Amino acid sequence: MGHRLHLTQKGAVFALQRFLVGHPPPIPNPPYRFNAMDEVVDRAPSSSPSSSAVPSSASSSDPRPPTSFSQPAVTSYAQLEARSYAVRERVVAEKQEKKGTGPAYERHYTAYQLWWHQDQAKLQTEDPAYVTIPALPITVPKVVVFLEYEKERPQKRKLTDGTSSTSTCGLQHAKQVISALEYYRLNNQHQYRDNAEAQIVLRTDPRIKAMEKAFAASEPERVKKANVLKAAGTRADAFVDTELVQMSLSQLLEPKGGMNMWRGQRDRAMLVASCSTALRGDSTRSILWSDMGSYDVPMLAKGPGQKVKALLLRADQSKVNTNGRVDEHGAFRHINVALCPIGAIAFFFFSHFHIIEAPVPNFAPNYDNPNYGDYGHRQWYELFLFSSTKDCTKEMVYQTHRNAVKTIYQKHNVNISKVTHAGRGYTAKSARENGASSTEVKALGCWSDTGSFRPCYDRALPVEALLASAGFDGKRPESHFLARGELEPPEDVLKALFPFVEPELEKFAKRKLENRQSEDFALKQFLELLDWLRTVLIQDAAVLYDEHRDAPMFQFSPFDSPSFRTFAHKATATIKKAEENAALQLKNLPQNYANTFSGIVTHLTMQQQLQHDKILSLVRDLSTSGSSASSRKRRKTHHSESLTLSPVSYEAEPASSSTYMQATTTTLHPSTRSNLPLPDTPSTSSIFTQAPLPLALDSFDFNFNFNFDAISQSAGPQWSPEQQTVLGYLNSTNAPTPSHAVSPVLIPPPPPPLLPSLLLPPPLNNPPPLLRNRPSNDAAVPMSQGQVTEWCQLATRYGEGRIRRHQWEGYPTGEKGKEKLLLPYYSYRTPSKILDIWEEYSAGFNGSLSVRELEEGWGSDWRRGNRGTSSEHCRRAKVWKLIEQLVAKRNWNTELALRFVREQYQEARTANGALRFSTPRSFCDWLQKKSDGKTGLEVAMAESNTFVA
Repeated sequence: MGHRLHLTQKGAVFALQRFLVGHPPPIPNPPYRFNAMDEVVDRAPSSSPSSSAVPSSASSSDPRPPTSFSQPAVTSYAQLEARSYAVRERVVAEKQEKKGTGPAYERHYTAYQLWWHQDQAKLQTEDPAYVTIPALPITVPKVVVFLEYEKERPQKRKLTDGTSSTSTCGLQHAKQVISALEYYRLNNQHQYRDNAEAQIVLRTDPRIKAMEKAFAASEPERVKKANVLKAAGTRADAFVDTELVQMSLSQLLEPKGGMNMWRGQRDRAMLVASCSTALRGDSTRSILWSDMGSYDVPMLAKGPGQKVKALLLRADQSKVNTNGRVDEHGAFRHINVALCPIGAIAFFFFSHFHIIEAPVPNFAPNYDNPNYGDYGHRQWYELFLFSSTKDCTKEMVYQTHRNAVKTIYQKHNVNISKVTHAGRGYTAKSARENGASSTEVKALGCWSDTGSFRPCYDRALPVEALLASAGFDGKRPESHFLARGELEPPEDVLKALFPFVEPELEKFAKRKLENRQSEDFALKQFLELLDWLRTVLIQDAAVLYDEHRDAPMFQFSPFDSPSFRTFAHKATATIKKAEENAALQLKNLPQNYANTFSGIVTHLTMQQQLQHDKILSLVRDLSTSGSSASSRKRRKTHHSESLTLSPVSYEAEPASSSTYMQATTTTLHPSTRSNLPLPDTPSTSSIFTQAPLPLALDSFDFNFNFNFDAISQSAGPQWSPEQQTVLGYLNSTNAPTPSHAVSPVLIPPPPPPLLPSLLLPPPLNNPPPLLRNRPSNDAAVPMSQGQVTEWCQLATRYGEGRIRRHQWEGYPTGEKGKEKLLLPYYSYRTPSKILDIWEEYSAGFNGSLSVRELEEGWGSDWRRGNRGTSSEHCRRAKVWKLIEQLVAKRNWNTELALRFVREQYQEARTANGALRFSTPRSFCDWLQKKSDGKTGLEVAMAESNTFVA
């Protein structure tokens, strides 16, 4: 410290000599140069007065700098200089902290000092008369000899077999060494003002330039000896698509546990996003929530007014943008669901809000903080997309990013030299291969370009590059089509995701009305983005779920709901069928035309298929309602023939035919009934609408004294708006022609009166289902009045939605003396985990009745004497018994019992890393079998005595 203060005081004397006098220092005649002290001197000083550093015009009366100063003045100025350098050091340190070069520079600086001391000790040992030179200050001669050592030494890294590498250091290493030592030289040069060598910039010296050229010249030979290009690959030093898909799916589907899944989705989104947007590593880490949004990109090649929604990421600071310019990076949804950056970010936000259940941030501005301006402090502006903490307030550092990517590389044997910047090279390569021009790719990655047009005026997103980086043909924008983007997810599943979006938008609108300073464009963009990510998430998850049903990700709500799983099952089949139909239609076209029109044809095929399914469902609904009305008319005229529903057709008999009823104009009323729930085995007729269950009609009692004329027509069946649309279509068709190929359709008559059995008693919202007959190939039959009464009782007890998850039959007469009239069907599900057995027993599977409820309500009758079901029941009963006995223990509860089973048996592993029980069946068998005189159940109860709660 004393040495530093001494140097600072010497610097203060120089500065005082230059500035404490009333006149500035003299300027020499040109030409002139600067010396090591930044003082202007003659380039070629001479002894003549005219070339002196003092102008000839200066008079002898001009005041001259004093030769001595008071000690207090020198001390004060020394303190000022020390203070200014401290400010600079702090600013530089803060800037360096956010860069990945900080640890690298420190590593090179430490290596330089260590080597220098060893080298000086070696020289002194060889020549005792040699006087050692300190490592500091850093000067050109010292750096030159250190670079000579670096050029020949082997790399300091271990190979996979534990041996040291024999490869030498290359050009990039040498450049980083020079940059690191220059960084420390510049930061400390003020401490060595009296040393002219310490003031010289390293890269301006010819000796340093010569060393850089030497490294560059030897690079081809070094690479040849190391066999890097042939062994590791030369194709732009980037991973291939299959490697990226493998890494992406692994991060999505394999992690278990809340935080592990959160980190897995974060690292996946970082990797995939950089591979579509060409973002640098530092730019990726610095993305904030407030930097995100969406934008509808015009796509005129697909038709006038056609637009494609893109993800928008804003960046105002990076290595390629140091002047604060706002760069906008875009991305389309990728054709491969595993490589989609938008889907990856959607999965990350799902893990953030729904898996680790992070709290929703406060989006309202705080005007009470005096450190912020008129718009107040907006805390959510400080949230990072890829943070190292789950509250997203801390920006990820380079080393954390590097370690995360390297871990993924090692897991999948990916061997490339790039780590955090790998996505940048991959994007450029894939975009160029998919048809994007080099100019478009430059604009995509914001690579530097000559002139001011791109940075100042061209703010449009490069559409060709966006398409190409998303896996589409960049040269044919009209061929762009994303099949999964056509699917419409169920509304209840969408609303279950990010439920805070709508309330926050309402709060934002209210704040704007109360205070104009509450305007927040970024917040509106972010919330609208989350609304879009809902749809993206469900569509992508539906495609992935069909092949990865057991992934931990899909065990969370709403992916475990019947609504989502039905949608996912139908989605894959719909996409596959549409693509097959499109391929069939285009197979005879030349390949270039087929590629151009494949997207259009697939789009139209999917739309036609989905619309057909939707109309078919509505027509079936109308046919059922019309047939029920016809049945009532036949009953009124004492026709007792059984009801038969004719196949639906858009053709009808002539209006003069007396066999069929003629449609008349009638005022139709919207239906107040909700859609019926899905049956246990979902129909594949439509993704968008749920097929209603068949309408059940009770047997009509002809002795019942019922006045049909007393009932107004308004009491009849009411039509929903969609049904009215189909009716309008049917009624507006031209005069039909007779057809013998299909059965004619019954045109619905005016609404007839309802029978008493159709006036649904509470709590039913929909008619009871038909009953299954034994044998199962017999036609289903409607419920009797007594069975309807029991159905209502069951709906009150268990809920109508749950009992509709089962098929039912009339209780076999006299079986075990039961007085019930209805008996449910149920089959055991195959469990994937031990605790699935308990869940099915205690809570039920997929919304159906639990096994416990089946046992309590129907005993063993629901198993119908089936030996396989009875054996499985006895086997699983040991698991139920174990958990119930654990819960009955003192100070134990259900949660503790389940944790005990999970940790001790479900997740327990042997010494070689294998699961102790590979399947739930093996655990059930172990509980029953005896070993050393004890059953597994007894052993488990004994082990529970030592379990630490």
